[in-house]
Amino acid sequence: ALDTVRETGIGSVHLPGPTSSMTFPTAVGIGYAAIPTATLNGFSVLGAVDVMNFSTSALTTIAVSNAQTVVADSTGTQLLVFSNDSDSVTVLTPGIAVPPVDMSCYSGANNAVCTTVPGFDRPVNAIVSGTTAYILDCGAECGGGLGGPVQCQNAGAPNSPCVVVLDLGTLTITNAIPVGGATWALLSGTTLYVAGTPPGYACPTSQKTAAPLCGTLDVVDMGSGTVTARVAITDGYHDRMDMTTNGQVFVGSHDCTNIGNVNNPSGEVRGCLSIF
Repeated sequence: ALDTVRETGIGSVHLPGPTSSMTFPTAVGIGYAAIPTATLNGFSVLGAVDVMNFSTSALTTIAVSNAQTVVADSTGTQLLVFSNDSDSVTVLTPGIAVPPVDMSCYSGANNAVCTTVPGFDRPVNAIVSGTTAYILDCGAECGGGLGGPVQCQNAGAPNSPCVVVLDLGTLTITNAIPVGGATWALLSGTTLYVAGTPPGYACPTSQKTAAPLCGTLDVVDMGSGTVTARVAITDGYHDRMDMTTNGQVFVGSHDCTNIGNVNNPSGEVRGCLSIF
């Protein structure tokens, strides 16, 4: 880890496996990494969230089965952990986890360190704002069905993606907003931009593209809890989004349908990037 002000190293921590999800909510030199392949000595468990202390090089491992993605609140007091092929969200309180390996999530009941919140349909990520988490309930795109909150179940087969609003104080679901797809999002003020690829979603004729399938970008007013706009974007699994200073939203995905001008007489070139 580096101190970007002094441009000096502040320490290092050795992780027990590869990660694609890390979060550093504060500047105190403590971070969190989801390690889906972590093995724990003496336990037949695969997956963990590692608490990394770069000041002491200490590592506290909290066992969470198949932990793929970790999201923190602004203080690092609560962590939301998303596991592959799960219909629950694991909420951790890392500050009281017992080093070096904390097995609280395997105690058989919710406890001070680990709470399992059910009622979702393949949740994959979240945006945290204050004491509210906007959970991206992926649904059919991630191998789910018509589960999750009732608002999502009635959104129309075979897809059931939703933005599920979770109160982090009570760990209760307070609302759910059906969207076209939900694997990645960006919050700007009270507007949430949500991207995903509904299975089999055909590109509208207005797109004028040779690509047979498209993804969706929903513009959600979180004040009213309504989708104010939906546009077609490139397909694939969306996992990047950012906004420019002049209000353009860049959305990136992987495993999308690439259209090149070599095999396309119209000269269209289409990849995994969409600009809204």
